[in-house]
Amino acid sequence: MERSTPVRTHRDDRPDFEDFVAVCSGRLLRTAYLLTRDADLAERLLERALGQAWFGWNHLDDQPELEVRATLVNTYDTWWRRRWDRRRPAAGRTDSWDTLPRHQRVVLVLRYFDDLSAEDAADLLEVPVGTVRHRATAALRRLDLTEDRLRAALAERADGVGEGIGPRARADAVEARVARAHLRRRTWVGTAVGLASAAVVVGAAVVPPLLPQAPAPGPGPLEPMVQTPPRLAGWAMPEKVHTQGRVYRFARGEQSREPRGLLRVAVPSSRDLKVIAWSTTPGTPGRVVVSVDGTVVSNSGAGVFEYPVVLAAGRPHLVVVRPTAARSGDRIGLAIYEPDRGF
Repeated sequence: MERSTPVRTHRDDRPDFEDFVAVCSGRLLRTAYLLTRDADLAERLLERALGQAWFGWNHLDDQPELEVRATLVNTYDTWWRRRWDRRRPAAGRTDSWDTLPRHQRVVLVLRYFDDLSAEDAADLLEVPVGTVRHRATAALRRLDLTEDRLRAALAERADGVGEGIGPRARADAVEARVARAHLRRRTWVGTAVGLASAAVVVGAAVVPPLLPQAPAPGPGPLEPMVQTPPRLAGWAMPEKVHTQGRVYRFARGEQSREPRGLLRVAVPSSRDLKVIAWSTTPGTPGRVVVSVDGTVVSNSGAGVFEYPVVLAAGRPHLVVVRPTAARSGDRIGLAIYEPDRGF
């Protein structure tokens, strides 16, 4: 029996921010932990960076994780220089890593934990490439480690950090921080006492939820599509695609709503490979840039249906589809295919 195929359409101002938190916040939290060596402080640092990203979310380009990582590193640098949160390691935890200068620790985390190239790390830190390489070499010498041994040590040290905190809980924490910042901004405009009193009395009624909430049962962001095959951005998606000697069956699709200039989709972790296909409204000019986890994987013509990009198994992914010259009314579609099990 044919099943109806759900297609999620984005309606809120920041419909994919929570997806981004779900996919990327774990990696960013581990980066924060390696910088601070303090789990609570790392959570605060991440919340601050995500909160800033929330305010400017619709203006970020197709690599939001790089932008948020830059904010995280810059905020850490500010905290350190102002000595707001410069803490000593807990007793018994002091080692050579804790004695590294701040700028060397940042470079090592970016290069050997986040796997940024020297050029990308230099862009993020706004320093010459030679400076990044010099700091990395000096730090490795100080630690008396090879690059491979340092990668393994950092991965081991960050393993398990933040596993007890779910994406929804972290998004709620960011929402609370944004709400407080929003309230402070309004207070500075004028009625400080009145706003503070109202916030205490009516709470959420004064500061409504600022992050997209989980869809309620029934009609909402998940809109069933009865067409077979489904249509995304004006194109009929094939029920199956063939690539690398395997057959993949359509699993779900997402479609942007105008006038958004890009589509971000979180793809959950799976034990098997997945394939993505994308489409833009017929006649859309320019090209379409597709990135996965911040890396550009395709630069194809716009206004057509294109595939495939194969997503690796065993980890979640953030997929971004961005037309370079989209017009008002042009839409973007992303289809996700999973291995055909023959059912």
